[in-house]
Amino acid sequence: RHYFIQSNLSSHVRCPLSTMTADMRAMLDELMGRDRNLSLVEKEKAMEHWSDPGVCKYHLVKFCPHDLFTNTRADLGPCKYQTHDVKIRETYRTSQRWKTMGYETKFLRFLEGIVDDMERKIKKQHERLEHDERYMRAEQEKADEERNSRLEELNKEIDEMLEKVVLYFTFLFTANSWRKIYRFYTHRIAP
Repeated sequence: RHYFIQSNLSSHVRCPLSTMTADMRAMLDELMGRDRNLSLVEKEKAMEHWSDPGVCKYHLVKFCPHDLFTNTRADLGPCKYQTHDVKIRETYRTSQRWKTMGYETKFLRFLEGIVDDMERKIKKQHERLEHDERYMRAEQEKADEERNSRLEELNKEIDEMLEKVVLYFTFLFTANSWRKIYRFYTHRIAP
């Protein structure tokens, strides 16, 4: 039997009580740990061992690389191991098998793989950037050549127009001068 609780946000949204309880349990587990209700003796018995398959071996060494680049393009996604506990890390470091299990070399290889991947991505992006810069430079040179050829054409047109203006001005000036000379002599000769 499900009990529904009406949400304050909307009168149309209803959640089953079992879903809400599971969500609250998950939040409490995340904040306080799964063993929050156990006594100290029960906690010690229930505590996982560092060699258990659910314990993150990278976290035992130093840190879990999956937590490094969250919400970035280089995000590794969630860790496949569930347990990342500082107390378990301390028990591993105080045990006699510390640095003899090969976790450190696996951790180092994993980090080197991440570094290699990042260097490969960086190199690819640099090559892409160089290609884009060459393309932009070629486009700019093409645009400059077109602009320069158009400027040369405009300069030629301007020179031709100036020659015409000078020719017309000279013609008008000389025609006007001839009219004045003609008037001068016609007024002198006429009585």
